[in-house]
Amino acid sequence: MGVTSTFEQFESRPGGKWVFTMHGPHGASDDYESLFHELEPERRIVIEFRPPSGRDGKLDGLSPDPALDVSRHDTRRP
Repeated sequence: MGVTSTFEQFESRPGGKWVFTMHGPHGASDDYESLFHELEPERRIVIEFRPPSGRDGKLDGLSPDPALDVSRHDTRRP
């Protein structure tokens, strides 16, 4: 059994929020909020991840950038 998420708000536009709760397999839940900074369809998304209060922002041992620019991770570009 894995992790599930409940989306409470998802506004995919610059300035929009993504608010969700992640539910772990052992009953633990954490609330998350992210902010969309830039959206260029099929090209670029810049999103700021905000960890639950009391957390340091680490996910699976990784410390993410405050804003994630997914265009840097596009393997389709030369």
